[in-house]
Amino acid sequence: MSDAPVTPTSLQQQGGLQRLLLHMAWAMAAAVLVTVGWVAMRPFDPRGAMSVLEHAHPMAMMVQVAALTVVTAGLATAVAGRWFPDAGAFAVGVGLTLASFRGGDMTQLLIESSGGNGLAMRLAGESLFWSADMFLALLVSHGVGSWLFGSRADGGTSPVGMSAMSALGLLRGTKGGGLGSAERGFERMRLVKHVALSVVLGLVLIRILGAGGNDRAIRHGQACFAVVAGMYLAVGQAYVYFPNHATLSGCLAASIVGVLAFVLSWVLGLSGNDGLASVPVSAYLRILPVTYVAAGTSAALLAHWRFWQRHAEKTEG
Repeated sequence: MSDAPVTPTSLQQQGGLQRLLLHMAWAMAAAVLVTVGWVAMRPFDPRGAMSVLEHAHPMAMMVQVAALTVVTAGLATAVAGRWFPDAGAFAVGVGLTLASFRGGDMTQLLIESSGGNGLAMRLAGESLFWSADMFLALLVSHGVGSWLFGSRADGGTSPVGMSAMSALGLLRGTKGGGLGSAERGFERMRLVKHVALSVVLGLVLIRILGAGGNDRAIRHGQACFAVVAGMYLAVGQAYVYFPNHATLSGCLAASIVGVLAFVLSWVLGLSGNDGLASVPVSAYLRILPVTYVAAGTSAALLAHWRFWQRHAEKTEG
């Protein structure tokens, strides 16, 4: 395969095939995670949600999820990683999000906790697990992509930017790329600003989009929409002010949002919950940890590919 530079023009000419490969990649990952993955992640209570807290054997679940992540991220990267850095992580995120629809929503977890405020911090801890799992997917995507496609996997010749792991190596100075210490410092600061703005906007938008209706019922579909739309718009808006060519910032933002949302819920719950146990004290408690991290990471990657391509086209023009 040729490693000739790819310009935004050539992406427009061949974009149909590339997008088809990306759809094939996430569909394949979803097929595995919704079927085989569900067996590993299924809650002990039929009404329960896809959560580590709802599994009969949490440690076994986490090991099996990690194994499935390695397999699905590797296969998805082989299909679409030539054109989309971190395609494997995107596919895993979509697959986990779709698999979560086979379970329940946050209602059962809230009822089992009897409205106790400790649930929020346990969910924050679970968000760290899903963040580690998505980080594993990023590692696999980078490793398999580098092995199969060479420089394209690093984003050096890709019109949709650089992979998260390649960017991390550049910022740490462990990967070549011609960045001096001053340039690395500038890029680090821009990444921090991008992540900070994405997190703040993401939390605000998710809070608005995830608010319950008059019946106060929790709906998993609305929760997923709130995270996907909120993170996509937040990361996209952050590119307006702090553009960067790596997917790392959006992926970090999704993980941070997943933890901070439950920490904020814990803070809001310190005053107690005088309502029904099934009614959360915060809109953030309407959303599962896997939704925050998996759906949020996929939305952030999609936003990066779209908005970085626009930025590249403007620069090229």
